[in-house]
Amino acid sequence: MQTTIFDLSSLKKYSAVIFGIACFILGACQPPMTSMTRNVSIETKGQTNQANQNLTVNYENLMSYKWSLINAENNKGEPIAEFNNLSDKQKKQIRLTFQKRDEAQALYGDKPHFMLYSIGCNTMGKGFKLQGNTLATDTAGGGTTIGCGKVERKMEHKMSELLGEDSQLSISSSPQVTLTFITQNNNKLVWAGEATARTKYGVEPTLFRLQVAPQMVGCENDSSKSCLLVREVHYEEYTGKQIIDSQWHMIISSIEGYQHENALSTIVVERYRPTSEKVIHDVWVATESVDYMIKSNTQIPK
Repeated sequence: MQTTIFDLSSLKKYSAVIFGIACFILGACQPPMTSMTRNVSIETKGQTNQANQNLTVNYENLMSYKWSLINAENNKGEPIAEFNNLSDKQKKQIRLTFQKRDEAQALYGDKPHFMLYSIGCNTMGKGFKLQGNTLATDTAGGGTTIGCGKVERKMEHKMSELLGEDSQLSISSSPQVTLTFITQNNNKLVWAGEATARTKYGVEPTLFRLQVAPQMVGCENDSSKSCLLVREVHYEEYTGKQIIDSQWHMIISSIEGYQHENALSTIVVERYRPTSEKVIHDVWVATESVDYMIKSNTQIPK
């Protein structure tokens, strides 16, 4: 099997490449993998919008943050049982993100944007639209089908029920950015915001789907270390047919945020190419995306 090396370790500065696991459907891939090694400059920006005031409820502000649950109350002001007595770590696993709909997500309703959520097991998604401060969701949705424990299943069911209601939204920026849902049945969900990479780097990313081979291989520049093999995944625009590049590429770098398992998987990543002079490489960032359309009948390298 012939492979191409992404030799990021030869960079003198900032040789790390930021990757992540995909949890949901995202946009179609763009350029071929051979274009992924171009050096560029980048400057990390801190989280913004910290003024002591409310932020406008709009698509841009919703999509600018990754949200994690910090409080859940029923219409009597009491803790919602399914989310009560959770540790801070468990609450951070209850995540919510917003994004523009792509052609693959068009299978799940007709709203122009997509809402993705997970309690730490499966990840679900459905379309939504804003009418002023009101968020309305599609009745149809999709998600992964990982087997979860009884407690996790109850949490998933309850969160899907809560986020399936039309809700009034508000966004506060003091002392931290928070998003509050008041559902149609007067339940209250409060989420803490963490700036997304798109917000942090201040540029639009390019999206890629990458298939990761189950077995790691010896790195060609250092056989004592193990490296991942990846190749790019595309979908035909009109048929949705999956096309997988035949060429595998070796990644010589640590992959931040990616827990490799010995199974064929697809990850969705964003490539950022900001314009400053402080960093000399592309930045790759995890998305909150899972690919529903991935097929398992692909050839695995040996």
